[in-house]
Amino acid sequence: MWYAHSLLTKRTRYAVALASTSILAAAACAETVTMRSTDGTVTMQGELVRYDENEFVLATALGEVHLPINRFSCDGDNCPVFAAEDADFIMAGSDTVAIGVMPLLISGYAAFLGAELEEKVINASGDLAGTVKQPGLGTKKPNFLISSTSPYDAFENLGAQTIDIALTSEGRHSGQTRLLAQVDASETQDHLLAIDSLVVITHPSNPVRELSLAQMRDIYSGKATN
Repeated sequence: MWYAHSLLTKRTRYAVALASTSILAAAACAETVTMRSTDGTVTMQGELVRYDENEFVLATALGEVHLPINRFSCDGDNCPVFAAEDADFIMAGSDTVAIGVMPLLISGYAAFLGAELEEKVINASGDLAGTVKQPGLGTKKPNFLISSTSPYDAFENLGAQTIDIALTSEGRHSGQTRLLAQVDASETQDHLLAIDSLVVITHPSNPVRELSLAQMRDIYSGKATN
């Protein structure tokens, strides 16, 4: 997994929804909303009874359900809208890295600093906004936004200087490099985050007992179909 990191200076950016501890507990009007977990495994509907900085409370046919606000997104007219602030760092790209890896890295970084991490899912797409509050540095430093998009869109946005970090689950290829043509090469860096392994398992009845890397490449490229 790779990410390309832009070292461009801070620009005026679009406002993003960030939740902070200033969110007060609120009662919600009885209206059906859809709740989705960030990993996509849970979807449920019900009436949003109330919410605070920690949880949503949903009235369902099975009773009240308490859902952590940083692990579920709310979709519906009755969902809370958090205060808009400017993000100091905007990251976007492959969901494998954006949703699967970056939140864990930021959490580990905050723990290393002894800082408090606040993060909220801000829409049904699972985009994550948050703040790292380091002791002694005041209220909110820094704010970040992680958005799940395609790697192509991420590199295009990095080239247009509307995001700071483009995330991809593969090495940068020539097409992505061309998207950065308008950016000074000295102002970008590539960083390898992790290497994952691929294990091929066949059914016991399959007569094939061994495959070379070249054969595997042909299978995954579509060249070999038999």
